[in-house]
Amino acid sequence: MKFTGTSTRFSLLFISICLFSCSEESKPAQPETISEEIEVKSNDSVTPSMLKMDGEIFSIPSPVQTAILFKKMNVEYNSSLLNEVQSAENYTSRFQKALNLGVYGADLAYLSNYQDNQKKLNYFKTITDLSEDLDIRNSVDQDLIDRFAANRDNADSLHSINAALFKAGDQYLKENQEDEVATLILTGGWIESMHIAVQAAKANPIFLGRVGEQKHAVESVLGLLSKLDSENAKALSTKFKDLQLIFAGLEYNYKFEKPITDGAEKVTYFNSKSSVDIDEPTFLEIEKKVNEIRQFITK
Repeated sequence: MKFTGTSTRFSLLFISICLFSCSEESKPAQPETISEEIEVKSNDSVTPSMLKMDGEIFSIPSPVQTAILFKKMNVEYNSSLLNEVQSAENYTSRFQKALNLGVYGADLAYLSNYQDNQKKLNYFKTITDLSEDLDIRNSVDQDLIDRFAANRDNADSLHSINAALFKAGDQYLKENQEDEVATLILTGGWIESMHIAVQAAKANPIFLGRVGEQKHAVESVLGLLSKLDSENAKALSTKFKDLQLIFAGLEYNYKFEKPITDGAEKVTYFNSKSSVDIDEPTFLEIEKKVNEIRQFITK
């Protein structure tokens, strides 16, 4: 990523997510020209994850949602960004397993964009193993597992299946009041997606906007972590408070535009626009803190 000076700012415009119904048999979308205005389409199941605790509702972007953006932007494959599956052997506590289940879920969503099929299967197995350790494996039926194996060459299908996996696990945790596990999975998935997005921004400055717009997600993660009592959660919460302070220095702008609904295609276009200004020193601070949090989670 090249900056022309410390005063240089990047104002990037993002169109809010357009929701549309899709199925596993849908034909892959034709490549679209990417400009500073990006239209992101996603399945209902990859909209932000919602978790309600103590009467408050928190929203965190789904790793699948972020991975779809990576696909649209033709982000170059880099397996070194991922958390190695061998590291799963080091996670012995429920706290570590839940966080890294989220991390590996984000990694699998990222891998779904590429043709490294053996690695996809390895990460999928690691996810199912951690799910069994956390007693949530039964929330995922065998049909989803079979569909994953059969569709590992099709990125669009895998994103749909990954979203279904996240949704099934999330629903199970809510129904069984496993708020702590749900919080940690969402936190791990979010920090891994941010880790990958930060690296993508170095090669493609348009991702600076994607990084900068995560202010509210940081606040949601911090709000959820503040509900947990364990010492590990408090330590992680402290690190997120530091990240929140960095994001607080960013300048945000928002312009509401009335949504447009296409009844024939059952598509709603959300046209409101948001922009964020982020300079080089602030971006580097975000990168450093995200890496620090990820190290805390994965090591």
